[in-house]
Amino acid sequence: MATDPFTHRMLTALESITDLHRAQADALRSLIELQRIQAVALNRMVDVLTSPMDVFNAELEAQNKQAESMAAMAKRMEEMEKQAAKVLIIVKRHRYL
Repeated sequence: MATDPFTHRMLTALESITDLHRAQADALRSLIELQRIQAVALNRMVDVLTSPMDVFNAELEAQNKQAESMAAMAKRMEEMEKQAAKVLIIVKRHRYL
C-alpha cells in the first residue's frame, strides 16, 4: 500500500515529534533523579551541620552558666569586702578606746 508524499511527510514529522518527546521524558527522568540525589545530599549536609550546632549550643550554655557562677562569686566577694571593712572599723575603734 503506497502512501502519498504528504501523508509520508506527516508520519515522518510525527515520528520525529515522538522521538523528541521521548528524549524530553528521558531528560526529565534524569533531572528528577538528580534532584533526588541533591535532596539526599542536602539532608546529609543538614545532619552534618546540625551536630556541630548542638555542640556549640551546649558549649555556649556551659559558658553562660560559668559566667553566672562568676558573677555570683564576685557578688559574694563584694559582700565579704564590705564585711571586712566593717570589721576593720570595729577593730580600729577598739584599739583607740
